[in-house]
Amino acid sequence: MIFDRRNVAPRAWLGASAVLAAAALYYLAQAVGQVGTLPGDLTLLVAWQSNREYWLAVVMLAVSWLGFALPFLPLVLLVTVAIWLSGRRRQAGLLLSATTLAYAMSFVVKELVRRPRPSGPEVWVYGHLDPFGFPSQHVCSYTAFFGLLLYFAFAYWRGEPYRWPTLIASALLVLLIGSSRVYLGAHWPSDVLGGYLLGYVAWALAVVYDMGQSVVARPAAPQESQDR
Repeated sequence: MIFDRRNVAPRAWLGASAVLAAAALYYLAQAVGQVGTLPGDLTLLVAWQSNREYWLAVVMLAVSWLGFALPFLPLVLLVTVAIWLSGRRRQAGLLLSATTLAYAMSFVVKELVRRPRPSGPEVWVYGHLDPFGFPSQHVCSYTAFFGLLLYFAFAYWRGEPYRWPTLIASALLVLLIGSSRVYLGAHWPSDVLGGYLLGYVAWALAVVYDMGQSVVARPAAPQESQDR
């Protein structure tokens, strides 16, 4: 991937958006920590759960299943090793680092905010999970991991047979994981929003770093002679 070393606009915009996302996450965490259930949380959750079609439940379960520790961590390691062995070592390192950062940060924020997961007679909850839900660790991890795969496939993997399958699968998983966690009663919608914000911060930092390294690695353009 080639970037003009004189054009810092993409990195600047991404860096600024990461700062804004972090600020939004901070204020959202303050709100859910003080208020608990935000206006609209229960309404949106109940409305989405009212769709009880069998096929929808299967899709939502499948999307969420991949994000639990047992399938997700081996998947991250497997994909990282595959990218490393293909010679894309910086991409492999960034993928593992950003996903680990997102996972760790979501755990820390959960312990700081300690917001209970959805409960009550109106809410259908599938399975038993740890007690705290903000931010959604599934959403945060998917945004960082599959978001970076989406970026790598778009920016670097042109002509590769796995480019389009990676683009489509990664985009669908990032888009669907939020609705999946709400549908299964694992998170309030604001938990999901917090997960997307935190995952985006990790993703944006990784992309900004990658862009910077691509610029550094690009050889300097030869200067024209001033002699005429």
